[in-house]
Amino acid sequence: MKRSCDNEAPGDGVMRRFRKVFYLALVVVVLADLFSSHSEHAVFFWHKLPGFDALYGFLSCILVVLFAKTLGRMILQRREDFYDD
Repeated sequence: MKRSCDNEAPGDGVMRRFRKVFYLALVVVVLADLFSSHSEHAVFFWHKLPGFDALYGFLSCILVVLFAKTLGRMILQRREDFYDD
């Protein structure tokens, strides 16, 4: 019988399993990218580099999140007493 720790939340086992599956899928995709041919359809030299598209997508996602957070702080967020006037 498997015992769980007292400080472990009920969903931690599911999240741990999800992370393992996610990391395994990530490794499979990166390995498939390393062994696939990019030279036929590449217009620029950087499209021939293995993993370029994944790195570009990841960095673009980070930039979008940082831009959204900055935009939210500058334009959307108001003082705590904004509506008390």
